[in-house]
Amino acid sequence: MPHLLIELCRPEHAARLAPLIQALAREEGATPATIDEIATVVEALLTTGASDFLLATIDGEAVGCLQIAYRLSTWQARPYAYLEDFYLAQHVRGRGIGTRMLDYALQRAAGQNSEYVMLDVRAANTAARRLYQRFGFSETGSLLLKRPLAAAHDSPVEAPCAQQNETREAQP
Repeated sequence: MPHLLIELCRPEHAARLAPLIQALAREEGATPATIDEIATVVEALLTTGASDFLLATIDGEAVGCLQIAYRLSTWQARPYAYLEDFYLAQHVRGRGIGTRMLDYALQRAAGQNSEYVMLDVRAANTAARRLYQRFGFSETGSLLLKRPLAAAHDSPVEAPCAQQNETREAQP
């Protein structure tokens, strides 16, 4: 019988998570960053504590990942968690691994004092929507919108944050 392990990652797991995240991006129709670039970002998120990652392996083979990003709500002045980068390799779907990973993620978020958990899912991803509904997630009525911005640098890892002290006046 295959041995499933779901573990909370440390920075040294970044290289094992990166190919799964890259596969997810491709499955979603995006052009992903390189494995090394993804691993650098994942390692930084794990090092700073801004996110936790779960890694699912079967007999040592990495087959799933899930990111738990920790945020602070300005509206409620309370912490919450946002689930993203939830991916299972196609050959292991439908075996309950996603259910176990989501359960672990919710327990971890609660343990980190998150008030609630949010996520986004494509409307066409009916299997994922059913999973989330079984765990009590409901639609918020919000739409997720995206607008690309001109890249200041070639590498998103090296791009600096917007200037902290910059003030702009609105033009009439």
